[in-house]
Amino acid sequence: MLQTDKKKKKGFSDFDADLKFGKEHEEKAKAMLFDQRSTFEFKTERNYWYKTGNMAVEVECYGKPSGINVTKAKYWCVNFVYNGELFERRIFNTPIIKKLVKKYHNKMKVGGDYNMSRFILVPLREFYSEEFMESLLFDKKNLNGKGEKRK
Repeated sequence: MLQTDKKKKKGFSDFDADLKFGKEHEEKAKAMLFDQRSTFEFKTERNYWYKTGNMAVEVECYGKPSGINVTKAKYWCVNFVYNGELFERRIFNTPIIKKLVKKYHNKMKVGGDYNMSRFILVPLREFYSEEFMESLLFDKKNLNGKGEKRK
C-alpha cells in the first residue's frame, strides 16, 4: 500500500479538498441527468467534425428558425461519432451554445437534405479557449470584459 506524507507539499493539491470538489460536481451531474425537469436536445455530429475541427449547429431549416434558435431545452447534448462509433458525448448548458453561435454567425454554411438547412460552424477548440471561458465568467458575474460591473 502506498503511504503518503500527511503534510501538504508545495505544488501538490490537498487530496481531501480535491475529493470534496469532485463529489460536489458528481452530485450536480447526477442531478442534471436524473431531474425530471431537465430537458435535453440531442444532436449527432458525424463525418466532418474530426476533419474540420468544427461542430455544426443548426439555426434554420426550410427558411424557418430551427435547432438552437427554437430549442427550449436546458441542455444541448452532442454525440461525436467517428467511423460509425460514438467517440464522445458532450453536454452543454444551452446558453453556452447560443453564445458561440452568436459569436460565429459569420461562419454560416448550407447543408442537410436538399441544402435546406443553415448551420453555424463553431470551432471545437473554442470550448477550451481561455478567452471564451473568461467571457462566460464575466457573463455569470454580470461583469464587462474588464472585470467591472455592467451598467
